[in-house]
Amino acid sequence: MPPDLLKPHGEQSITVVCHSFFPGHLESTGNAAKLCVPCVSSLTPSYMIALMILYNILPYMGSGPAWKGAVAYVDHCKDYWWTNLLYINNFWPTNFDAQCFSWAWYLANDMQFYVLSPIVIIGMYRSKIAGFGLTFFTMASSLIVTASLCAYYNFPIGTIAKAIPPNSSYSHNYTSIIYEKPYCRVPPYLIGLLLGAVLRRKDDYSWPAFIRLRPPRVARLMKIGVLLCGWAVAGVCFLSALYGLSHAAHDNEFISYTDSIMYITFARPAWSVGLAYMIWACHMGYGSYINSILSMRFWIPLSRLSYSVYLVHVMVVLVGYGSLQEPFAYTDTLMAFTFLGYLMMSFLVATALYLLAEAPLMELEKIFFHTQRAPVQHAQR
Repeated sequence: MPPDLLKPHGEQSITVVCHSFFPGHLESTGNAAKLCVPCVSSLTPSYMIALMILYNILPYMGSGPAWKGAVAYVDHCKDYWWTNLLYINNFWPTNFDAQCFSWAWYLANDMQFYVLSPIVIIGMYRSKIAGFGLTFFTMASSLIVTASLCAYYNFPIGTIAKAIPPNSSYSHNYTSIIYEKPYCRVPPYLIGLLLGAVLRRKDDYSWPAFIRLRPPRVARLMKIGVLLCGWAVAGVCFLSALYGLSHAAHDNEFISYTDSIMYITFARPAWSVGLAYMIWACHMGYGSYINSILSMRFWIPLSRLSYSVYLVHVMVVLVGYGSLQEPFAYTDTLMAFTFLGYLMMSFLVATALYLLAEAPLMELEKIFFHTQRAPVQHAQR
């Protein structure tokens, strides 16, 4: 165990985004709505440029026997492009397969969460009990709705080959009913809001008295024990989300509907809980080498390109695979090189999109809304 486990590390915390949920002007109810304008102005221009490229340029960027099928769904943009502009594409069209820019379903979720989040945040400022109570009630309601929909439609884990039992009645679109819907996706977002509230008011939360009042050496050992338990719980959350259904790839038994319901309902919240603890530990100075790695300046340019990469990466893959002239034999080595090629091309195209739209808009946002990156402060121990 590193001897400096309880000391702050690194110059920059990985929790800047959490503080952005709780800027000082949110303490005023009247100013809460002002947060929505910079969010829309920073997301929409790059989004609409990518949508324009998808509909007007992408169909002419490739050819081959598979090309027509690869870009067939682009025709949906003729009827439904406006749903992306209004960030309602996760509700309309009702069939996921008919969407334009289908991988942008989460942008609609994220915008809807962002617009409604001041309700929770202001509640937390006005009353801890009311704010946290509303958050946990919403989270519990979402989990119940997700589990109920899974049970009603008998949804299996569609991404696992052995998840769909033979002779099952799986005839509904899981993506349209559960996967893209905000009322099934909100728990991780609420966990992030709770974490932001805790980090914003970190001075209000301290170690319990039965630890603080102990002799220093005993208190230190107790703190280390609690932190290790927290890391263990976080590890269990990560591993259960990643490998909870790994037995389906090895055993001959199909995943039961009960297991499917449990996994669909709790896998993403479990991952979020583990991630929240990791962020909290790093921000409070307990992250040791994990925080040092995640706080390296190497990640900054990549993080600034991440949104543009998200917008263009599917188009890069479509051009690559859709232009193939003949089938190829799969090998791990070939797939590794293919992945790295698509990764580099995605970042290259994303850089152009970032310089064309996102970076200029960020500068205009600073001018008109007087926004600056929040300074990061580590907890002192």
